[in-house]
Amino acid sequence: MDEIIDIRTPRLSLKRITLEDCTDDYLSWLNDTEVNRFLESGFFKHDMKSLVEFVSRYQSNNKALFLAIRLLDSQKHIGNIKIDKINRIHQTGEYGILMGERSEWGKGYAKEASIAIIRVAFGLMGLQKVNLGVISSNTVAVELYKKIGFKVEGVIRRNFYDNALSTWVDEIRMGLLKEEFDYD
Repeated sequence: MDEIIDIRTPRLSLKRITLEDCTDDYLSWLNDTEVNRFLESGFFKHDMKSLVEFVSRYQSNNKALFLAIRLLDSQKHIGNIKIDKINRIHQTGEYGILMGERSEWGKGYAKEASIAIIRVAFGLMGLQKVNLGVISSNTVAVELYKKIGFKVEGVIRRNFYDNALSTWVDEIRMGLLKEEFDYD
């Protein structure tokens, strides 16, 4: 993905993440158990070195589109969104999002950013399908994905340990086909 990406929505700007985005705020998201409850990153302690290494790996990954979500008016970095594991042969990719800035939760930014990046996935990137995995206890995300048009394709039983619930939970696999996406 060598193209310059600058996606604008009514309230957001989505641009490639850079090393300049490796700030104390970003690092604090990675170490916030509430922000990371449903992510693999929530099981590890992070420092600036590990953050810079993570971002550097994505910068050199030609099978990923990894973008910072910023508020359009202030350019405040509030999260990240990605399409990775891009398979050019099968024209598929894996969606993921981190809404890091808790003060911005519940304002519809995740939906707005998700619709924008999925448009790019089906348009500019030429994908025919976008997949995702979501933890069953993350009911807010499951409902968001359904509203966008994702369909449940399967359940991987007891595939994730939810620390907050102290129990194993299912992973729901969802997919969205290009012709099912109704946000053009």
